[in-house]
Amino acid sequence: MIPNVTFGSMHGFEGIGRKALNPEHNLEQLKNDAERPKDFPAYPNETIGRSQVKTRAGLPHKLELSGEDKEFLSELSSSMYGFHPMSNDFWVHSKKPAKGRTPNIIMGDGRLTPDMTRHDFVKTLVNDDTQAFQIAGRDKLGGHKLITVVKNTDTDTTTMYTCDSKQCYPLVIDGDVDIQKIASSITSNLDSIQGATIWEK
Repeated sequence: MIPNVTFGSMHGFEGIGRKALNPEHNLEQLKNDAERPKDFPAYPNETIGRSQVKTRAGLPHKLELSGEDKEFLSELSSSMYGFHPMSNDFWVHSKKPAKGRTPNIIMGDGRLTPDMTRHDFVKTLVNDDTQAFQIAGRDKLGGHKLITVVKNTDTDTTTMYTCDSKQCYPLVIDGDVDIQKIASSITSNLDSIQGATIWEK
């Protein structure tokens, strides 16, 4: 359980294809738009998120992972969080892979309590079970950054991919890796955070 977070209604879409999903209603047929601001995205891929950043002036290029890291992440469960631009409200999109079937998907929303920052929230998401994470935000110079760290236990390598408006820069991290310390260092160097994705087994 993540401290200092309140969650709204969750709606699961297990076994339903993406095209069949209606973002205007949850399973109880309740209107989400009644509480969701007009510029709050109905789907995570409408805003900054994992490997779905639109390439346009100032935003990071689409993330290109190595083949080994792509295969490694495809076997993991993921939770993608995106913050509303003007508040600490966020959406969450969790996906659990299912071999040969449609992945299990849960979508919901939440809000940080006033005493928690986005930076602290992202730090609490990364723990000992985290196999990889991605943080999207802006650095202290105003540049957009998309930073992904993959601790690939299949290849016994840890790679950090840092993407800006020009390209992605992969860096292999040698030695014993503390993924929580890396996440803390990354968040400390970002002026603002727009979203994060966490991958776990």
